[in-house]
Amino acid sequence: MFKVSSSVAPVILTSLVYLSAIGSAHARQTTGGLGTTSAIFVPTTDKTTAEQKGSGYYFRVRIKGMRAAYFGGFWQKVKDLVVTSQVSIGGNPVTTIQHVRAIKKNNPDVMNANIDLIELTPASMVNAHIKVSFIAETSNKFQTLLQMLGGGTDTSTVASPLSLDPATAAVAAKVSTIASTLLSTLSDSSDSSTTDLLDMEEDLSPAVGDVRDGYYVMFASEDPKYPLPASLSANAIHVGDDGSIQVDNTDVSNLSYLVLEVDTLPVKTEQYGTGAWKSQLDTIDNDILGLANKQGESQQDYTTDYEKIEQAISNVGPLLNADPTYTKDDKTGILALRYTRLQKANPTAYTAYLASKTHVPVAAAAANQNNVLTPPAVTSITGAITLGELVNKASEYETKVNQNRSHIQDVLGSTAAP
Repeated sequence: MFKVSSSVAPVILTSLVYLSAIGSAHARQTTGGLGTTSAIFVPTTDKTTAEQKGSGYYFRVRIKGMRAAYFGGFWQKVKDLVVTSQVSIGGNPVTTIQHVRAIKKNNPDVMNANIDLIELTPASMVNAHIKVSFIAETSNKFQTLLQMLGGGTDTSTVASPLSLDPATAAVAAKVSTIASTLLSTLSDSSDSSTTDLLDMEEDLSPAVGDVRDGYYVMFASEDPKYPLPASLSANAIHVGDDGSIQVDNTDVSNLSYLVLEVDTLPVKTEQYGTGAWKSQLDTIDNDILGLANKQGESQQDYTTDYEKIEQAISNVGPLLNADPTYTKDDKTGILALRYTRLQKANPTAYTAYLASKTHVPVAAAAANQNNVLTPPAVTSITGAITLGELVNKASEYETKVNQNRSHIQDVLGSTAAP
């Protein structure tokens, strides 16, 4: 659908993409001609995560690849391409300007991608709303405005991913205000025109477990010489590591396209934490390691060390519990590992410490320690739980990390070990 200004031919191409986890779309489906396709879901074949259900997992959404193909004619006076996004995860939508660059006529332009729209986030919200727009702009207005902001065409000042992390969310809200103001200049401008090519509105529903690993792909064509493929199916589409597209083993070189990537993870290790608890946890780990390396200490010295470390873990508990970027299961696993490592650092000394703390003989403490309730730092997250159950939680967490280590590295970029 085109809306051309009453003047002459300058046009803005706007591709609005709302993508759903189940691959449905409200947009008009066009194949074998001009216009756009609806979003096509392409499952990821090189990732082996199990099907996720409920809210005990994480998801991330990013722009994986995008291309703008412009051959003149109808777009004769188009000058700049502006890529915008609008995202919400249960709150107010955040608007960003992801990319601004000069349109290159007769030279389909693959743009740098791997742009996070939603950072890795617990799937606890009922709804996540995603919108991405390509805007071809006729007046160089955005280039001028960005230069006034001091960034040239660097859009980092008007782009930010969305996250449940309060600091990131605050930055995103400020960025959204700036981006929305800049975008409003298009509709208020008398020297440029706008055209809507595609409108698609869809939602992800993470909390009910329908988010899957894969790509959502949309194609567009504005030139009769390069019509859309006569038919498109997920099996025919291949997304490269660089975000490029092949259809039936043939490069898509003369069509515009957008690729959104959705990743899920069943576990997130503390290495990726940014809260205040992270540095305190590092100190605790160093203290436990030091305890394991000690030789010949008196039991009283061990008791002093154990009390100090347990108090430090207790102090971390509320901070970690308040971090919205981790699931309840992972918070439990992270703390459980510290208690089990504390036990294993010197089992004999720990049993004696437990005996003194519970006022029972050492033999009884050794036999019954699995029935001792854990400190409030853990129970504030899990409810009442014994040391024996805590050991099981730590083991489950380590197993889950080990089973998903390669996928964690693929999504988050570095090796994760608990």
